[in-house]
Amino acid sequence: MAPTSGWYADPRDAGRLRYWDGEAWTEHVTPAPAPAPAPEESAAGGPQWSYPGGPPAQQQTWQYGTPPSHAGSPAGSRGPTTPDGVPISTWLRRLAARLLDGLIVLVLSLPLTGYFLYRYAQAVADQVNDTTSPSLMPSDAVLRWELPVALLLLFAQAVYESLSLWRWSATPGKRLMGISVRPLGQPGSLGWPAIVRRVGFLYGVSLLTLFPVVSYVAAIVWLLDYLWPLWNTPRQALHDKAAGTVVVRGSAQPGALPSA
Repeated sequence: MAPTSGWYADPRDAGRLRYWDGEAWTEHVTPAPAPAPAPEESAAGGPQWSYPGGPPAQQQTWQYGTPPSHAGSPAGSRGPTTPDGVPISTWLRRLAARLLDGLIVLVLSLPLTGYFLYRYAQAVADQVNDTTSPSLMPSDAVLRWELPVALLLLFAQAVYESLSLWRWSATPGKRLMGISVRPLGQPGSLGWPAIVRRVGFLYGVSLLTLFPVVSYVAAIVWLLDYLWPLWNTPRQALHDKAAGTVVVRGSAQPGALPSA
């Protein structure tokens, strides 16, 4: 029977602990504490560490997701971590990734939106130059071209994000910022149900901001969604909570190491 998941002595380095996910070693490590000396350890000349697969009497582990308190976060990181000890991305990294993705989508979607953007820009210029209509509200001509631009961009963003999460567990912007999306409780890629919930919440709220009346409520939810990681302990946005996801530093799918 395979040992349960937890922090065990690294079979490759006795001076640190490595996380065992229940089936294989992960890439997550943390410095090992100095164990209290025991008579049999003194006779052997030092503490005897073991790892999953070794004699049960020698195995030493900690509660799931909790490295030894004095060892700090894995790889010397600061701030909150996932239950298995992976550092969670900062809000600024997520914001930078989102801005990068927005720029990428804007460029990639030009074959779809280019004509509508051109007509929208024309309508805005005509309203600005029309001295008989000084109103600050968009004219009917502006709105006529603004709506298809917004709908096409939302569609392009939803497809872009869904396929990116399915393929890489991260959008290109997140990959450039060294972060990725994974389930909160364990490493690994996202399934389609989680992707649909995450993307559906994110762009569903954005879609509602285009419609009268509900747009005011949707705008508040949209703003709260982006700001929520600033005060949430695992730094989850509302769309993360809807999908059970979290944005972490590094890969969402750590490579398993062979057991010794």
